[in-house]
Amino acid sequence: MSETDLKTLILETSGRSGTVAVAEGGTVLAERRLDERRRHTRDLAPAVRDLLHQCGWKPTDVAAVIVDLGPGSYTGLRVGIMSAKIWAYATGCRLIGVPAFAAVAWQTLESLPTRSGPLPVWVVNDAQQNRVYCQRFDVGGTATGNAASLAALTSLAVRPVEQWIAELTAEDCVSGPGLRLHRDKLPSQVQVVPESAWDPQPKALLRLGLDRLARGESDNVIAVEPLYARRSSAEEMWEKRHGV
Repeated sequence: MSETDLKTLILETSGRSGTVAVAEGGTVLAERRLDERRRHTRDLAPAVRDLLHQCGWKPTDVAAVIVDLGPGSYTGLRVGIMSAKIWAYATGCRLIGVPAFAAVAWQTLESLPTRSGPLPVWVVNDAQQNRVYCQRFDVGGTATGNAASLAALTSLAVRPVEQWIAELTAEDCVSGPGLRLHRDKLPSQVQVVPESAWDPQPKALLRLGLDRLARGESDNVIAVEPLYARRSSAEEMWEKRHGV
């Protein structure tokens, strides 16, 4: 099956609300936002059912399920990734995990039409306790092409907010859902991406997922895990209480 005919299911559940989408080739045909109260367990399966019905697809028509790996909401990621694993296992389709921060970085050039690559982009999300998840990317080319020029310049890390801000330069752009809490702390010379591009979108997850498929890549249904980058608050409190 060629890329133009490939039917895919896209699950994004890393944020405050989630999105389910279906695509054929490089085009997102339809999408549905999930309840912002994070009831992904209740809403995800009906949303998938309705979208497939809307497109006239059977579950076995889906050739690949593309899922956001995070970082982000612990509960949301568990629901989304487990749903993707079950879908791939039950239907035999391929499973493609895409890091949320890579998707957000890829969206940057499309949201900043006056800039051209290569462009250094920091992506951040809140990690609680005055810390952020952060990762720096180099984005080249245009966001309407493939993602071959997207490169991670640093590994995904968790840092104190002040430490991360101290590393910013005037050349950097900043994006990501963590800006909803920390936007006002940034130096004035740092360019901030428009809020509409702070969260990973189905179009970006699709593009990066198709790039992986074109390289012959897919994920092991059993082994794929969320990119948590840190323990949950409950786990950290338990370890502190028990001196671990």
